[in-house]
Amino acid sequence: MKIKKLSKAIGYLRTATTKGDKSDNSLYNQKKSILCWAKENDIKIEKFYSDVGSGFSRYRPLLHLMIDEINKDVVTPDALIVSSFSRLSRNMETETELKILLDDKNIDIISLSELLPTDQDTPFSLKTFVNMLNESQSKINSRQVHNRLNENARKGYFTGGVIPYGYKSVPVNQNIRKNELIANTGESLVVEKIFKLAKSGIDGSPLGFQEISIHLNKKNSKYRGKRWNVRIVSSILKNTLYYGESVWGKTRCANHKDVVPIITKNQPIISKQLFLEVQEKLGQRTPRKGDN
Repeated sequence: MKIKKLSKAIGYLRTATTKGDKSDNSLYNQKKSILCWAKENDIKIEKFYSDVGSGFSRYRPLLHLMIDEINKDVVTPDALIVSSFSRLSRNMETETELKILLDDKNIDIISLSELLPTDQDTPFSLKTFVNMLNESQSKINSRQVHNRLNENARKGYFTGGVIPYGYKSVPVNQNIRKNELIANTGESLVVEKIFKLAKSGIDGSPLGFQEISIHLNKKNSKYRGKRWNVRIVSSILKNTLYYGESVWGKTRCANHKDVVPIITKNQPIISKQLFLEVQEKLGQRTPRKGDN
């Protein structure tokens, strides 16, 4: 499809994550597709803008920069090219605002995966319909991901994210799609030591967060290459994960009252009795400067 009336364009790229992304939606592949299409149609790419984040997120610093530079004529393209309309936004309000701006500047929107006529008489409803499909599919995908994560949590599988200190993530029965947390030998010994120091200290007197962090630093113990501090020690001592239970979906439960929290099970490092005894000791302590 040759487009003779266009001579230069800008490209907008967006991906949800850059971590290990080798899909068609990776920033690299989006840019490659746009460059190939532009070369085929004798169009010069004036500039690329790229963001990392959810399609529903309003935090798009490079999208906002693009809009600002279009307004100020820093860039003067004939068209804005994206690999898909969903890359711009899955939020209809944002998409409509952008469409109005581009219409005012007489700039076409071209989607490589949804090539529609680019003349100004093309009904905006066509693009709106495509966006509605993208938005609907994204919500379905989101629900499917949440359901899968919920099921994994119920079965005691690791649902991803930062691996808690004291543990390592390993495949379940050689299934690379399912992982569980098991004790990391070296780190788990430090976790046990922290709880024992909080209960009995060195001479029988319980130590607070700051005292424990000072003690560990004097022993040249490291928290994954970093020095220990009050915040890290506090987070470990208050985490029920270490006796084998944790709550999955705390944030969603706080935002949605109808969502029931899921109690997950994992390999414990300490006993529940020790955890409860430490909580009691912490509750009895008068906070010292630095322990808050």
